[in-house]
Amino acid sequence: MTVVLVFLPLALILVGLQTTLIGHLRLFGGHADLVLVGVVLLTIVAGRRSGLLLAGVVALLYDMMAGLPVGVTVLPLVVAVLLAGGGERTLFGAQLGWPVFLTFGATLVAGGITLFELSLLGWPIAWGDTLLRVTLPGAFLNAGLMLLLYLPAEWLREHRRITIAP
Repeated sequence: MTVVLVFLPLALILVGLQTTLIGHLRLFGGHADLVLVGVVLLTIVAGRRSGLLLAGVVALLYDMMAGLPVGVTVLPLVVAVLLAGGGERTLFGAQLGWPVFLTFGATLVAGGITLFELSLLGWPIAWGDTLLRVTLPGAFLNAGLMLLLYLPAEWLREHRRITIAP
């Protein structure tokens, strides 16, 4: 029931904003990915379980809206959640540098996994150009997006005692 009441509306908001507004934010050919940033942010703020639930719900919606084969973004988002949920509060506390660095790295890893999956499905992939001209600038944009979103999300978590965990 929690998935329907919390994660489905959150997934619809993320995918809706990504496909209408945020997807048009471009830097040297790369674009911001609010879906990835949102999943990583939720994992950092609410925990790995919440991040995995959101990743499972949002990936299918995002694939359909982006015109990708359905299921392609599930693995990259799950890997991003596993990276984000690896003891960040214990090791680094709530410092701003960790989420920004993590988002940058998760974008590069998720982009590489997505390209690998698409190449396995027979899509022609120009690896060097795509990684250098699309994925790397996208990682910088996602890190900047995390910089803007992390502090308000952390403040809400601390002051409002909001839990999204199922």
